Amino acid sequence: MPTHDFLLDHLSAVRALILVSCIGWWWVLFAWVRPTGQALRRGALVALVQVWVGLLVDAALVRSGAWAYRPMPLTYFGVPIDLHLDWAILWGFGLVWLGDRILGARPSGVRVTAYLIAWTALTLAFDAAITHWMIFLELASPWWWAADAVFLFLVHGGTLWLYRSVGTADEAHCGLGKLPPIRPYARALLYLSLALPFFFLWLPPRLEEAAAGFGLRVSTAPVPVLPWLLAACAGALGGWATWEFAVRGRGTPIPFDPPRHLVDSGPYALVRNPMQLAGVLLTVAVVLARPSWVTAAYLLDVVVVAAVVLEAFAPKTLEARFGEPWRAWRGGVRSWLPRLVPVPRQGARRPILFYDGECGLCTTSVRRALALDRGHGLAAAPIEGETAASVLTAAQHALGKDSMILWEPGAMEGDAPLVSLRSSAALRVLALAPVPLCFIAAFEGIPGIVTAADVVYRGIAAARHGLGPPRVAACSVGPPDPRLLP
Repeated sequence: MPTHDFLLDHLSAVRALILVSCIGWWWVLFAWVRPTGQALRRGALVALVQVWVGLLVDAALVRSGAWAYRPMPLTYFGVPIDLHLDWAILWGFGLVWLGDRILGARPSGVRVTAYLIAWTALTLAFDAAITHWMIFLELASPWWWAADAVFLFLVHGGTLWLYRSVGTADEAHCGLGKLPPIRPYARALLYLSLALPFFFLWLPPRLEEAAAGFGLRVSTAPVPVLPWLLAACAGALGGWATWEFAVRGRGTPIPFDPPRHLVDSGPYALVRNPMQLAGVLLTVAVVLARPSWVTAAYLLDVVVVAAVVLEAFAPKTLEARFGEPWRAWRGGVRSWLPRLVPVPRQGARRPILFYDGECGLCTTSVRRALALDRGHGLAAAPIEGETAASVLTAAQHALGKDSMILWEPGAMEGDAPLVSLRSSAALRVLALAPVPLCFIAAFEGIPGIVTAADVVYRGIAAARHGLGPPRVAACSVGPPDPRLLP
């Protein structure tokens, strides 16, 4: 086929032309649908995620033998990056924006499934029609269409699910039948799975290659061990901040999917910019792992962006959203130098730890927790007392005999309190301790840690009356503490 051969001879130009055509199609779609600013931001976010996730799934299908792409520039894991960018522009934005019009706010599960099947069938039919013109592919297996159908359905479904989950105020529904929204922490991990490898693993070597391409000398003599220690510290701090954004703020670090509530707890009670500080530490680890003037310049760029750009623009947005509570929190923590003791929350915003007042072990543990709270921002009350009766719901009160309950009011008036149980409550209490003990709280965000710790907690709770001192002896330890409420 002469035309086919001609396209292959000019493959780079054809790839650029396809990308330009997709961008033109996007402008037509944008002018027709006229999405809101929020829909535009959410669409851009999920399209970027679709590129990353779709590329990884496509790479797995390549390794399975479903198909293979021709050798060409701008490939990753053997898959052309621009191809997935084309798909995200064509399908990512169109799928979600047309879904807003066709499906409505609360469609049934049947309508959603039919919508996804229609998109999958349409795309699969297009792929089948141009099988002989697939200039990107070098070969395809006999079962390529089945793999393509599953791939398309899953990617389309995941894109629509993520789009409907971003910014939703309903904890039970995301607007796709009975499907719950993707939780903020899962969304944050999904975004970071793209951002962290790109900025800290992929980009620094590419910058060094570009410098070498211009004839500039790049030398590397890695420092042993220290980069890994710094990376671990940065990961702990960044992960803790991400978890706090998710559980307290109901959002993520990404500006297009931000927290809905003010977050002043966890690492944010120590320093104002824990995520940016974690990013700087991670970049320092990169510099030590690949010492060169290129990575040093990259570190300087990260510091400038974090210190100048974010500090110049973020405060205006946050002050407009959160007002006086944000200004009060900002006045208590520094931008980059962490406090040694978390800034305490006082008055009506003080967290309360509820415990079994008939248990000597529980009473002793609570007194030790109050002793660790150097900022005196924690209060405690027995589950049998009047404070618990006035603060906790009936369902929460019923759990108090088998679990410690940490009740944390929101940072702003009207925010729902955060209620933590068992080992999660214990870890969040440790977040009020001085540095470095408070960093143990970062383990709460590691998947599986709380579940495993709860198994141990339940065992201790079941035998608690025989493990600690008698209740009378426990209550008589030390002077009366005004933080012990009735």
